[in-house]
Amino acid sequence: MRKIALLIMALLINGVLFAQQEKMLIHHSSNVVYEKSISSIDSIKMNTSTSNVLINETNDIITIPISGIDSITFTNDTATNPISNVVYIVFNDTNCNIINPLSSLGVIITDTANKVNIITTANIENIEYNISGTTSNGSITINSDKKLILNLAGANITNPNGAAILVSSNKDTKVILTENTENYLSDGSASSAKAPIHSAGNLIFDGQGNLKLKSIKKHGISSSKAISILNGNIEVLYALSDGTHSEGFSMTNGTLKIDTTLGDGIDAGATAIIIDGGEINISSRADDTKGIKTDATVTINGSNIIMTVAGAQSKGIKGASKVTINNGNINVTTSGITVREALDLGFDTKYATGISSDTNIIINGGTITMVNTSTNNGGKCLSADGSVYINGGTLNLTTNGNGDTITNSLGVKDNFSSSCIKGDYGVYILGGNITCQSNGLAGKGISADSLIIIGVAEVADSLLHLNVTTTGNRFYVSGTIGTGPNDNADYANPKAVKSDGDLYVNSGIITISCTQTTEGGEGLESKDSLFINGGIIEINTYDDCVNAANHIQINGGKTYAYARGNDGFDSNGTFLITGGLTIACGTRAPEEGFDCDQNNFKITGGILIGTGGATSTPTSSLCTQHTLKYSNATAGNSICIKNSSNTAILTYTLPTYYGSSQGGPGGGNTMLLLYTSPSLTQGTYTLQYGGTITGGTSFHNYYDGATYTGGSSKTFTISTNMVTSVQ
Repeated sequence: MRKIALLIMALLINGVLFAQQEKMLIHHSSNVVYEKSISSIDSIKMNTSTSNVLINETNDIITIPISGIDSITFTNDTATNPISNVVYIVFNDTNCNIINPLSSLGVIITDTANKVNIITTANIENIEYNISGTTSNGSITINSDKKLILNLAGANITNPNGAAILVSSNKDTKVILTENTENYLSDGSASSAKAPIHSAGNLIFDGQGNLKLKSIKKHGISSSKAISILNGNIEVLYALSDGTHSEGFSMTNGTLKIDTTLGDGIDAGATAIIIDGGEINISSRADDTKGIKTDATVTINGSNIIMTVAGAQSKGIKGASKVTINNGNINVTTSGITVREALDLGFDTKYATGISSDTNIIINGGTITMVNTSTNNGGKCLSADGSVYINGGTLNLTTNGNGDTITNSLGVKDNFSSSCIKGDYGVYILGGNITCQSNGLAGKGISADSLIIIGVAEVADSLLHLNVTTTGNRFYVSGTIGTGPNDNADYANPKAVKSDGDLYVNSGIITISCTQTTEGGEGLESKDSLFINGGIIEINTYDDCVNAANHIQINGGKTYAYARGNDGFDSNGTFLITGGLTIACGTRAPEEGFDCDQNNFKITGGILIGTGGATSTPTSSLCTQHTLKYSNATAGNSICIKNSSNTAILTYTLPTYYGSSQGGPGGGNTMLLLYTSPSLTQGTYTLQYGGTITGGTSFHNYYDGATYTGGSSKTFTISTNMVTSVQ
């Protein structure tokens, strides 16, 4: 400023310079913002009180803020220089300084006490309005015939009665946040506007600067069309309603931080949300709100997203259509309570959820962490009215809220509970690293109303790692608690993986733990049929490890199931074994390694080792592979079965029982062993027991390549009978 003042003083003193030149040009940001014949200029003065340069033309006075002047040059070139399409608006508490080089071309700007009104009919695209300065009672209203640029270069505008910036025309507005500048826009309690900045057209944010907004009346940022963030650091310090409100939302870079009181974080109306990058941080407190919401699709291709959602039945990410996550880091915490919505006969329940879709959720990659706090009873981490598809990525999902009883829409006593993953139709977990932990009463790890598929057939197990844990106990729902026939009590039970339809396991490394010490905690459960076709599966539960209402079929894979208080495998219907290695450890009598209530139990292949106080017996007429029942085994002992060629076909250390009480058929510490293998054919065998196993490799005490020494032995013969019993 001092240099410009000295330059102007020198020019005023030295009239010779004026005489030698034809024109004076004023430049800003390499743009010519003022050009005039010297003969038309009467004088140039400094106004130090307002830091302006006053140019007295023959018939007018031009005011140019010193902040809008980079340099002044003089030339005798009579050619006309292109005038800049940049308009400068500089606010201060007393007036507004405006540099408008396009006034003769159809850009009309009026200023009334810092209320700036711009009407543009210049038919020029991307006129740039450079806005700076501070006003506590000002605004800018723009009606443009073409798309435009707003360059916020240190603007601090508060309008107590409306929007700080209002673009009333349905044209694209690009908002550039000038690097290293702080910009602030706010409305007031008397505002009738939708937001501190609102546009009837698309709003596009870019640049390296900072923008902070405070919305006392409604939204933080509003557009009648889409909002796009290409870059910049944007923070909605406070919004009474939505942080951003638009028809469509996209983001590729920059940061967006939102704190809302009564509304959603990002509300894209009925148009898609696409997030390709950047960082998003949203805090939402109100009931029935969403961190990110649209009535269309949500697609996240890459971003760092952190959300804290505290309202009752509120959602972190909600898409009325499908929600697709391809990459990014997403962290959502939900703490809102469940809402009981009154119906004619009972209630409907509305839960707080991390990611929710009215159709499908598809996760192909990224890192997703979700925590439902203990106040979020019945809450879900992922919930789809259709299906949940997980094809990749790393997911850490935790629910801490309890389940509870409720009277349903039919007027019947019912219950609800929390789930890490819930599909109203199906859940397809096909790849990735997924950890689910449900800690509340009757909590579910994975739940579907029709179908669950885990893994892809004939692919590497390492492509899917699934770890599911439940810790909460069951709770009473209805009926009479008694003994024997007098007990018809109904309980809500915790389940690690539960399908009301079929359940398939095709591949993957799967670990399931239900840490309860009372009944109810089950591992894999199907209310129809359950199929194990592959995978490496390890299950430790108190109640049944694997349970199906109608049918269990094992075609492949390696499965270990240890039940501390019930059956290893329990089919209330039929059982079919065609392949795989399956080790099932039930507890003391009357519980079993394999239980099918004496329904058809067919074995045509595979290796099966079952231990417990009892067992279901394979149906001889249906089996094509021999089975051994050894009814006097000792828990914890090692055994070895050798054929007539002295080749070991089974080397195994029997499990120990959990807790105490009655044992197997022989009482005490005895257990019944059920064993089948393709190697068990007709012939004479030696059963060694009480010895020592050394060397080899082991899958839960089933050894390959080991050496067995010591102990006692007995012989038995396999004849044409498909089931052979040994005492």
